[in-house]
Amino acid sequence: MAKAMPAVNRWIERLWTATDAELDSVLDAFWREYEVRGAGMSLPTAVLYLRSPDRFNIWFGAMSQGLEVAAGFQPGPEKTASGYRHYNAAAMAFREHYGLAPQALDVVLCRIGEKENSLANLCRDTFLDAPFWEEVQKLLEDKQQIILYGPPGTGKTWLARQFARFWVDTAPEPGGAWQVVQFHPSYAYEEFVEGIRPQSEPAPDGRHQLTYRVRKGIFRLFCEQAKDHPNRRYVLILDEINRGELPRILGELLYLLEYREESVILPYSGEPFAIPDNVYLIGTMNTADRSIALVDHALRRRFHFVAVRPSPDVLRAYLEANGNWEMTWVARLLDEVNRRLEADGIEWHLHIGHSHFMRPDLDEAHLQLIWEHSVRPTLEEYFYRQPERLNDYELPVLKDRLGKA
Repeated sequence: MAKAMPAVNRWIERLWTATDAELDSVLDAFWREYEVRGAGMSLPTAVLYLRSPDRFNIWFGAMSQGLEVAAGFQPGPEKTASGYRHYNAAAMAFREHYGLAPQALDVVLCRIGEKENSLANLCRDTFLDAPFWEEVQKLLEDKQQIILYGPPGTGKTWLARQFARFWVDTAPEPGGAWQVVQFHPSYAYEEFVEGIRPQSEPAPDGRHQLTYRVRKGIFRLFCEQAKDHPNRRYVLILDEINRGELPRILGELLYLLEYREESVILPYSGEPFAIPDNVYLIGTMNTADRSIALVDHALRRRFHFVAVRPSPDVLRAYLEANGNWEMTWVARLLDEVNRRLEADGIEWHLHIGHSHFMRPDLDEAHLQLIWEHSVRPTLEEYFYRQPERLNDYELPVLKDRLGKA
């Protein structure tokens, strides 16, 4: 918004001086023309609220969700004058029913929306529907370990982080935690569970000597924290789980992941160790790097696997939510390129992901850069023995096929 201050000031003046008869057309033009990127629903309605707090209410997602929970409100289309009129009337009725001052409404509705409708917030933030997340919850409750897998650019780590936050916040007792650990080929058991580390310590004669102490790894410390708070939830995200040497990293955890009620004696400390029931693991797996078929079968049995596929619908919803209506056709572009890849024998694990294009300021110039420097190099790798096939994947050719040339 700071980069567009002349446009901000121009729209504030139009909103402040618009008559009741002009207001709907001004609001629709604000959201349609999208000159103030990042303004969303709240900026124009905040101007109206400042202009006349007894007639207008600020409009943004959390307040609308709070009104759904508190009063059974059914929202209309976002970022339209009709949708705002519908919301404003319901918010005004809520204010009058409970005798709320104008300044109190946003606090009340936001608190209700954030606390009581957290699943709706998760769906809104990730652009995935409730049935998807409800299934993820059931799978996590069943085995306490899941893996999100799919091609690069599908937002697996982002989704894992968003869900981990939701899962911790909706526990019976607040105050849990989530953490990310990234696996890689040199990552080892000694870092994850426990190991011996040399340490320089002062000796009685004033010199220093090396001692070798057992140091607890990330996972063991995480489990000890969880054990002290059994009603909280603790989520560890194992990012790029298939890039590590899993038997080497997990060791006897392979047994404990299946038998949570039991314990084992750790090899370095000689102490008993068990995984608490309130510890959950979410792995992410990039299937373009390594096939799911190569994952150890013993490990596969201990995790539920959730496919995260490239989704034109997610991309379209994201662009619409950011008011970038003129670029929503890129969702059709994504669908077209992946359908062509499938026809050329490239399985979905290697398709182009939607997050390549998920940026609020996406325009034709950015699209060209993304295509040339992110998408095309991937396609060149797929067809390195058939370079002539790349002609069908040139951006102007695909745009022409979609009628966007």
